[in-house]
Amino acid sequence: MRTVFRSMFKEIGEEGNERLKGKQVTVAGLGGIGSIVTSILAREDFSLRLIDKGRVEEVDLNRMGLYQEADITKFKAKQAKTRVAEINPKLPLKCFHEELAENNVFLVKSDCVIDCTNNAEASRLIFSYCQGAKIPLILAAYAGSKVYLLVATKRLAKKHLEAFLDHPSTEDVGAISPATHAAAAIAVAQLFKILLGKGKSWHIEFDTWTGKLKEKQL
Repeated sequence: MRTVFRSMFKEIGEEGNERLKGKQVTVAGLGGIGSIVTSILAREDFSLRLIDKGRVEEVDLNRMGLYQEADITKFKAKQAKTRVAEINPKLPLKCFHEELAENNVFLVKSDCVIDCTNNAEASRLIFSYCQGAKIPLILAAYAGSKVYLLVATKRLAKKHLEAFLDHPSTEDVGAISPATHAAAAIAVAQLFKILLGKGKSWHIEFDTWTGKLKEKQL
């Protein structure tokens, strides 16, 4: 019953809806974007792998869609497991309180990876692994009112990753919550397309304040 309206959407249909069920998705980084992506996917028929070693901080709570006041100072991965279980107790779920490195980057292995780490070093590591393992990857970041996404469904030159990483940081320009929600929504829509075999490689930039959209197929 959770996905009946998803199957009514003509771009997915009943056949596509069945294809989506049981797919395994990794969300790396459970902060602003990652927590919202997780909240969305917890309501879908996916198997989730969640990775983060950080803690929930009060300063970020307005931009997170999964955590509550009681989660402040607690580990994101542990609290994400609790919150997801409250949303969908039957959902297959694995949570890793880990900092990704060369020796454990294999933890991201799944049908598709969504990188929400907003960390250049981690993104380079995930990008390299997914490219080598031929795993579709969606990288999502934000700063100010802008959303930045790189969708890699095929082998891409590293220059595309570096172009994606070349954006302002939240430390410099701040951030508003619509950016995290928009980034999560676009990332999950791209995920659907990838898992249905309709995904393409894109660089996407969207400004939630002005409504301006820039996109380039790669």
